[in-house]
Amino acid sequence: MSSLNEVLELAERIGYIIEPDPFSKKVTSSIQLVELLDELLTLRVQSEKIKEILTKLKDSEQSFDLVKESELEKKISTLSGFSKHVESIMSNKQVLLMRLKDPFVGEHINLEPEYHKDFAELFPEIAQIIALLPHDLKSLEWFGSHKVTNKIIVCL
Repeated sequence: MSSLNEVLELAERIGYIIEPDPFSKKVTSSIQLVELLDELLTLRVQSEKIKEILTKLKDSEQSFDLVKESELEKKISTLSGFSKHVESIMSNKQVLLMRLKDPFVGEHINLEPEYHKDFAELFPEIAQIIALLPHDLKSLEWFGSHKVTNKIIVCL
C-alpha cells in the first residue's frame, strides 16, 4: 500500500489533481445513510414516472394515425367502397360465372402455326416503335409548324 501512496504523492507533486474517492469518506451516522437511501428511492420513483410518460408518448405516437378522425373517415370510406364492390360481385355472381365459362369472344388474330415464331419476333419491334412514337410526333409537329422551302443550299 505504501507504493500506491508514493505514486499518488509523486503525481500530486508533478501537478496532477487527484480527487479523493467519494466512497472512501466515512459516513458519520446512520441518519445520513437513511437520508441517502430516501433520496435514491425518490430518484428511482421519479425515473419510473418519466419512463411511464415516455412509454405513453411512444404508444400514442405509434397509434396516432389509427385514432385520428380524418384517417378513420378515410379508412371507413375505403372499406365501404370495397364492401359495395364485393356486394355487386356477389349479386352478379351468376352472370360473372357464365362469362368466365364462355370461350374468349372478341377481336383476335387467327394465325397459322408456321407464322407464330415470326409474329413473336415482331412484338419487340412494335414495342420499340411505340416507345419512339412521342418523339416522332414532336418531330412532325415541329416540321408542320415551320415552312420548308424548295431551295437547296449547297455549302462548299
